[in-house]
Amino acid sequence: LFALGGEYERAIPVFHLLMIGVAILTLNGPYAQSLIAMGFEKHILYQVIASAIANLTLNFILIPRYGIKGAAWSFIIAQFIATLWVMILFYRKYDIKRKVKLVYDR
Repeated sequence: LFALGGEYERAIPVFHLLMIGVAILTLNGPYAQSLIAMGFEKHILYQVIASAIANLTLNFILIPRYGIKGAAWSFIIAQFIATLWVMILFYRKYDIKRKVKLVYDR
């Protein structure tokens, strides 16, 4: 409010919701980049497509009823799905339990 004025006051709750989505998105990055480096680009492409479809579908469902807050929740849910997807994929492909066991067996 100090920097931009009172015109943006009604957008503050939506901004807070979007920051939740951004926090979730920051978890997604390292996992997705690691999977790309390991050669699983096609899997990341599927994850991005699924996330985009989820976001679009949720927008059609939530925006008419909840307006801009519905759009923010759509973003949060889509990012949660995307992040959960890459985390599960990462741990399945990397097999971290086997790697940790090898380190501790020495």
